[in-house]
Amino acid sequence: MLGIDFAVRYSIDNELPMVINLSYGNNSGDHNGNSVLERYIDYVSGISKITFVVGAGNDGVSGRHVQINMENESFYRRDFLIPEGEKGINIQIWHNYQDQFHMFLQTPRGDVIGPFNNTKELMKYSINDMDIRVLNSGPSPINTKQETFISIIPYNEFIESGIWSIIINPQSIIDGRVDVWLPVEGSTNTNIRFLTPSESTTLTIPSTTDKVITVGAYDSNSMTYASFSGRGNTVDGIVKPDIVAPGVDIDVPTVGGGYTLVSGTSFATPFVSSAAAMLMEYGIVEGNDMFLYGEKVKSYIISGARQILGISSYPDIRAGWGALCVDESIPKE
Repeated sequence: MLGIDFAVRYSIDNELPMVINLSYGNNSGDHNGNSVLERYIDYVSGISKITFVVGAGNDGVSGRHVQINMENESFYRRDFLIPEGEKGINIQIWHNYQDQFHMFLQTPRGDVIGPFNNTKELMKYSINDMDIRVLNSGPSPINTKQETFISIIPYNEFIESGIWSIIINPQSIIDGRVDVWLPVEGSTNTNIRFLTPSESTTLTIPSTTDKVITVGAYDSNSMTYASFSGRGNTVDGIVKPDIVAPGVDIDVPTVGGGYTLVSGTSFATPFVSSAAAMLMEYGIVEGNDMFLYGEKVKSYIISGARQILGISSYPDIRAGWGALCVDESIPKE
């Protein structure tokens, strides 16, 4: 946020249009644009002639998200694997505040912790050489939903490995949707995952921000979707990603000299940032459209998108409105 603040102030003070590229993401939020960072981005996006471009993340097939649709008089269990050698993990569970249910956490040894109630309080457990803490928070001034945050930290070196479980026993259900996220793949052992993950809503934060251009990745060699790319939509169904760009085997310079091939939405995002800069140069710098920034740039880029192989219906939770095409995005006279 401090970096964004610096950039926005620079844009205002120097009367310069600006593109801000965010090749960054985590799972710390409700994936609906309501985190403090995302609310901040939405706010500052209208202050100056700025366009935000954000990577959708690389959790498309990492198994880090599961969605549960609860009903009364039912019982729900979702298993996840923690391999050997993990030094700690946190779990974020988001749900409607009005839904009442009992939640438990089961360790690989079969110990059951809970129930975790819906009241706003910190619960502490010490078991099998681990410190497990559960914090309920919400609703808040910027979010109507409640978060249950679970932190598992070892007393010694590693937490218990094996199959863990989240168990939910509904009591009184109004909405019924529960979303559970493990940390993004790049921050933990790659083998951490739900055994039966959800294929949708694997976008990382802040790519679920409303007023940013959210960028997924495709393989420009085969013209197909990159399976690792974060998938939409947001929890409330807002279309994300907006666009996909080349993100497989991208030739980039390395520290100390030379080049290497890399993959990820972090490298697809700068393609769209460059496209946004070209459009803003055409509009603002060259005097063709002084209002060509922000949501207007997003609209033009979406309008110029082209299809990729294997996807025939758009928007799509994997590819948004299609692949970036700068030529088709430039306003025609």
